[in-house]
Amino acid sequence: MSETPQDPPEPAPTPETAPETAPDSARLWRFAVDLYGRDGVEDAALALQDDHGLDVTMLLLCCFLGRHGVRARRETIAALDQHARAWRAVAVEPLRTLRRRLKRDVGAVSAESAAPFRERVKALELEAERLALDTLFRTLERLPGRDAREAERAGVMRVNLSLYVEQAGVADRAAARPYLETLVLGAVETVLKPAPERGESAEGDANDA
Repeated sequence: MSETPQDPPEPAPTPETAPETAPDSARLWRFAVDLYGRDGVEDAALALQDDHGLDVTMLLLCCFLGRHGVRARRETIAALDQHARAWRAVAVEPLRTLRRRLKRDVGAVSAESAAPFRERVKALELEAERLALDTLFRTLERLPGRDAREAERAGVMRVNLSLYVEQAGVADRAAARPYLETLVLGAVETVLKPAPERGESAEGDANDA
């Protein structure tokens, strides 16, 4: 997920108030789009991605779990990261690299003339990220977690994110911490949504950098 000043994303949809029921993958996607559209979250997520090598889908999932009162176990985060790695390497990262490269001229093909093609690549990248989140959610259903619904949700999110940062081997955790806190604060503000009705799109365009 990404953004640039030259080509900003469409605003994320306004969340609807919903009871905190058992989550599903559509609810996860809505949460991710909403959180990504919060002030400062996009820049923080991109900094964590580009400067610290973290996967934005994993960051969003850690927040989602904490927002639902689920404290992930160390082995759960490790398993989720392992499941995400192959798809990230084969689909998400190559599409992101291509999309970013198309912002500049490629030989005789100008960035301007390639713009429609770049938009299609961008849509594919977004779909790849959505598929990644859906797969992570289905994987999560088979993995253990701890019920932390009575705990402060921001604290649970911080624990989940900290476990992921440790799993990913981030060298400069102090530098990453302010960005992680931006995600936590944005997630605290979100209102969890019910799954969309059939035919309703949960997508927002939060993908351009």
